[in-house]
Amino acid sequence: MHIAITGATGRTGILVVEKLLNQGHSVRGLYRNPDKIELQHPKLTWVKGDVLDLNSLHALVHGTSLVFNETVDALRFQGKLRRRQIERPQFTNCK
Repeated sequence: MHIAITGATGRTGILVVEKLLNQGHSVRGLYRNPDKIELQHPKLTWVKGDVLDLNSLHALVHGTSLVFNETVDALRFQGKLRRRQIERPQFTNCK
């Protein structure tokens, strides 16, 4: 399965990425800071962007079957994201 994950370089995100790769999935991880990328794998593709930018999210989810969002709680904690913003983006036909 092709899976996209936001927050892939964070504490929880990287654990999810590793678990998915160990299960044989292909993973696309969103990152902002290239210095935080510590994991390389043949089935892992890194996508530069920001979770608050719709173009970044479209680039991340294109061709995937499933999306893990590991950034919402961190963004809400930092006051950068309101509940209304979380519910707005809707993606159809990720494949």
